[in-house]
Amino acid sequence: MSSRIAFEEGARIAPVGIGWATIMNADPATQVGIAAGVLTCLYMVGQLWWIWRRARIEDEKLAMIKREHLAQLAQQGVDVDKEIRGGGGA
Repeated sequence: MSSRIAFEEGARIAPVGIGWATIMNADPATQVGIAAGVLTCLYMVGQLWWIWRRARIEDEKLAMIKREHLAQLAQQGVDVDKEIRGGGGA
């Protein structure tokens, strides 16, 4: 490992140690505030993930229902291409 890589890696991870030391030496109220902020941030990220997941599931359900509907129309002899373009009156 070259000294340049070692220096760059040290500079990259140094803020973690400095931040940890700062938090550990802070007064308890500050520590509680930081912990509450981190937990709130994690909660919000979790909520965004949950919303994205539910939206993706709903999109997949809608696509499946649309495919099944078009297959059913094709079995009935309806012009599916015309139906997709919005010209069908079925």
